[in-house]
Amino acid sequence: MLRVEQLHSGYGSIEILKGVSLEVHEGEVVSLIGANGAGKSTALMTLSGILPLKSGKIFFKDEEISRISPHKIVSLGICQVPEGRRIFPGLTVLENLELGGFSLRKNPIKNGLETVFEYFPVLSDRKNQPGGTLSGGEQQMLAIGRALMGKPKLLMMDEPSLGLAPIIVEKIFKMIKKMSEDGLTLLLVEQNARMALAIAHRAYILETGQVNLEGEAARLLNDPRVRSAYLGE
Repeated sequence: MLRVEQLHSGYGSIEILKGVSLEVHEGEVVSLIGANGAGKSTALMTLSGILPLKSGKIFFKDEEISRISPHKIVSLGICQVPEGRRIFPGLTVLENLELGGFSLRKNPIKNGLETVFEYFPVLSDRKNQPGGTLSGGEQQMLAIGRALMGKPKLLMMDEPSLGLAPIIVEKIFKMIKKMSEDGLTLLLVEQNARMALAIAHRAYILETGQVNLEGEAARLLNDPRVRSAYLGE
């Protein structure tokens, strides 16, 4: 579904990604793991079209999308849940969700709301409440729900566990697993390597902007190098 070839990207003259290649097959959960500054978020921002690539190629469903605009990327079915949630705090939960479906017609928006409320019933209970008054966990659910409103074929998630209590993290990851079981393809950036590898089919480990290890998640979870560097063992 997604194929990235020798991706170079960064900020201004600073190159962060230095030849990253990866693939995400339809129906998979693929995790990107690495320390702070490894280039994980930069990869998602580049795939979303927000950061321009310096060189390399990006293909989605065998169509090259290397240099198209972010809104066209969304219209193809690639949606991102950004790091730090970035909801609109002054808008209601319902308004935040409706913005996620801005490119869809009315009926798909209604159907999208039903899907989001099925995954996250608390958002239905809070639909008329300003987003900024939600708890951190509820705001993360809202950010995920907003992305789901775009009817993604590929959902990219950036640090969904960031700043959340362990019990909420478990709930979020349970929902991510459910989305995968329902057929959604996911690319997951996550510092909680243990949980990310536990739900992923495959994973890539980034170090200083390059892929250092890749393979089946279950194998990487038991790799001594991964356990030492990322699992604290």
